[in-house]
Amino acid sequence: MAAYRVTGYLPLLPAVVLIHLEILQQLLPSLRLDGYFILADAIGVPDLFRRIAPILRSLVPGQPADPLVQGLRRAPRLILTAWVLVVVPMLGAELTLIVVHGPSLLGTFARSLGAQGDIFAAQFGRADVAATLLSAISVVLLILPVAGLSCVVLLTGRRCCA
Repeated sequence: MAAYRVTGYLPLLPAVVLIHLEILQQLLPSLRLDGYFILADAIGVPDLFRRIAPILRSLVPGQPADPLVQGLRRAPRLILTAWVLVVVPMLGAELTLIVVHGPSLLGTFARSLGAQGDIFAAQFGRADVAATLLSAISVVLLILPVAGLSCVVLLTGRRCCA
């Protein structure tokens, strides 16, 4: 904001908004980002994800509370239970979206990878080192999200089927 006030350069305003949105995203306690660790430290429970299954088992009527849940004080147990009841459906919904939209994502990925591969070949053929390197980085950055999503789906499928 200070840079915008000094320069009046308009593109800095959306950059400020995007930076604030990124900060908010980092504070979400759903994945192991800053918000997850802040919540874990605040309630005194070091590994929230390890306690998801015990919390869910403890919510089943007639089932005894798991020792990992019984050892918690009331406030951390309530906060952790609320976190589990929010995070589990959210992660399930996100995984469902990945699986449902997977085919269209793979089609888009294939087209983009083909286009980037053509650009890479053209730059390599011209012996333009800087452009070739940039194209190679673009291909790697295109592959990383697909590899990550594939890993998440495979690991989740393995855990569900085991």
